[in-house]
Amino acid sequence: QGLKDGLFCNLLNPKVTLFILSIFMQLVGAGAGLCEKAVYGSVIVLEAFVGWGLFVVFLNTAVVQRIYGRHVGIINKVTGAILFLLGGLIFVS
Repeated sequence: QGLKDGLFCNLLNPKVTLFILSIFMQLVGAGAGLCEKAVYGSVIVLEAFVGWGLFVVFLNTAVVQRIYGRHVGIINKVTGAILFLLGGLIFVS
C-alpha cells in the first residue's frame, strides 16, 4: 500500500515531473533517436526504483528509526534552517 501511495504521489506531483523532464532534456539532445531516448528514460526509471527502494529500506532499519525517534526535533529544525537559507540564497541571487 505504501509503495502504491508513494508512486501515485510522485506521478501526480508536477514538481517531480518537471524535475525529471529537466534532467532528461539535459541528457538527450534534440537530434537523439527514439532508441537513445528510451535508454535514457529507462535508466532514469530504473535508478528511481532502485535508488529510492534502497533509501526506504535504509530508513526502515531499526537503528535509523531509533536515532530518528530520539532526534526528530533537532532534525526538523536543522532541515528547516537549511531549506530557509537555500530559499534566501535563491531569492537574493
